[in-house]
Amino acid sequence: MTSLVVTHYRPYPPSSGAPLRNWQNIQALASFGPVDVLTIGEGGGGKPPDRVREWASFSSETRTRWDRFKTACAPIRPGVYPGVDMHHSGAAVRWLRERAADRGAYDLAVIETVAMAAYHSDLARVARRVVFDAHNVEAVLQPQLDAAVYGQPPSLSAGVKRRVLARRLRAAEERVVRGADIVWASSDADAGEIARRYGRWDVAVVPNGVDVEAYRRPGAPRVDADWRCTPVTMVYPGMFTYPPNEDAALRLIREVLPAVRARGLRARVLLVGRGVTPGLRGGARKDAA
Repeated sequence: MTSLVVTHYRPYPPSSGAPLRNWQNIQALASFGPVDVLTIGEGGGGKPPDRVREWASFSSETRTRWDRFKTACAPIRPGVYPGVDMHHSGAAVRWLRERAADRGAYDLAVIETVAMAAYHSDLARVARRVVFDAHNVEAVLQPQLDAAVYGQPPSLSAGVKRRVLARRLRAAEERVVRGADIVWASSDADAGEIARRYGRWDVAVVPNGVDVEAYRRPGAPRVDADWRCTPVTMVYPGMFTYPPNEDAALRLIREVLPAVRARGLRARVLLVGRGVTPGLRGGARKDAA
């Protein structure tokens, strides 16, 4: 089986939650046959990582003037969601068609998140089956993120803009959910939400996970070992300007860490990633005190 994964993130090394999910999926697909990866938006192409046959990377600079002009006009183009349109690259589409002409159709193509939804029709031409990997139900998550980041709309016009963008995002998500041959969700809750909102009841739940053994250093204690005399380090990698990540990190500091220490274990938390917020710095200072 040959597979193609279309993603916003470089395949390896994973730097936060979404790339880590993608990498785990890539490794699983590689156990069935060759995997190619097409990255749009995050530059830095180069030698494919292990288990990837070919990696093609198209940054925003590779988009044509016409592509960029269309995205700039997104607000006046009916039904167009800018967060999807900004990732559509004519150069990437040409790469897809050339690979299909040279090698024949892929058995499976995976679209990672709604941001890559603009490639659905092109992938349907070069792959026998198209998978939509819904990392989240964006129509539910995005309004919550807007409220967390911006609070109440500062003006009537800002409120109208949010509502228009929310409707366009929902429409883009609905199109790719209904158009894909297979839909993956990361949890039962998300699968139920997709069924309720979009009438897609055959969603497969593919949980987020980590191949722990792949990251274990030689001599590291195993999970089932006696940890009572071993310092415990809990590592949370992520991009902390993303509000759910900040919230989870604060819960780790304020709730999980004290509970672990209450069991008599020496423990610490390492937050590894970008965008450390003032709230996280404050939590770290309080724990250090």
